[in-house]
Amino acid sequence: MDLQALRAQINQLDETILSAFAQRMTICRQVGVYKKENHMPVFQKDREDQVIQRIRDMAPPDMSQSAAALFAAIMDISKCYQQQVLADASWMPPFQQVKTLSCTRAGCQGTRGSNSETALRMLFPGAEAKFYATFGDVCKAVGSGEIDFGILPIQNTTTGTVIPTYELLHQQVGYIAATVNLEIRHCLAIRKDMDPAKLTTVCSHPQALQQCSGFLRESGLEQLSYSNTATAARFVAQSPLPYAAVCSPRCAEQYGLRILRPDIADARENVTKFICFSKECLIPEQADTISIIAELPNRAGSLSRMLNKFAANGLDLQKLESRPVADGSFDVRFYLDFSGNVLDPRVNALLADLAGSLSEFRFLGNHLTLG
Repeated sequence: MDLQALRAQINQLDETILSAFAQRMTICRQVGVYKKENHMPVFQKDREDQVIQRIRDMAPPDMSQSAAALFAAIMDISKCYQQQVLADASWMPPFQQVKTLSCTRAGCQGTRGSNSETALRMLFPGAEAKFYATFGDVCKAVGSGEIDFGILPIQNTTTGTVIPTYELLHQQVGYIAATVNLEIRHCLAIRKDMDPAKLTTVCSHPQALQQCSGFLRESGLEQLSYSNTATAARFVAQSPLPYAAVCSPRCAEQYGLRILRPDIADARENVTKFICFSKECLIPEQADTISIIAELPNRAGSLSRMLNKFAANGLDLQKLESRPVADGSFDVRFYLDFSGNVLDPRVNALLADLAGSLSEFRFLGNHLTLG
């Protein structure tokens, strides 16, 4: 038998499988209607475990695991399909849809001249800017109503994730309403009256120092970490010590520093993403990205099963960030961004399924991406 004949047999089997799949999904829809009428949840773990075990027992021994994985994927697709029938949005926190984001007070970590302030001004040019010592202080100010929105960095194209921001998001500090991408330019700045030959030390935020690690390694300067690039620049401007700051050109100008070397970052394209979050869930009309937290067990196939649900619903996964669950279980907490809007039935079906089947699920916001 030649290859073409074998492929013809496979094509015939594929048609049979497709027909059976369509029939199964029709019945699944009827099951979804029944569950809706009888106020039953879509995900019923005991039933799913029974089906998977039955498939394992029926399959040839050398195919039992593959057959189980196949039917697990089919059941995941079925659950999302049933969720569309139910149109259950009980997972969703109360939210307000808004045309635009506006506020009178917004806050960020650091001080005037920081990149965080620049991001704040991009979002709210007319708002009063308030500055806080730590990321946590920004979150507390949002929670207390002292400010309407908080601005925090979450990711950089050179150094990656800003882990403290993710840890605060897990503590449910608020909901992301927008993100803004800011091009970061680092320069080496000193006091105008300082002799560059006497320079011994450079000060900045740890991530800024890391983003300029090549230049700083060649310079041989001692490095000191500060909570913020602008805080470091302000210290250098006020100190008689032979120190320099790694900061933005705007920040150097803000504190009257002289730029000794411009553009010292290792990467030419250096961009930081900032989140804008509020206490209440605000969803801009043009919101195009959804952020969630999903906790998965340390079990074979758990991640692939979740990711298959995005593919089954035709949704584009933009980012997947993992952090360990600090309980000794080796379970993993994932932070996900994907394209979509909660008013889309496919999105609602996916999120309802995840909320009902995961040990931990948290909706972080449906936000607008700027820049």
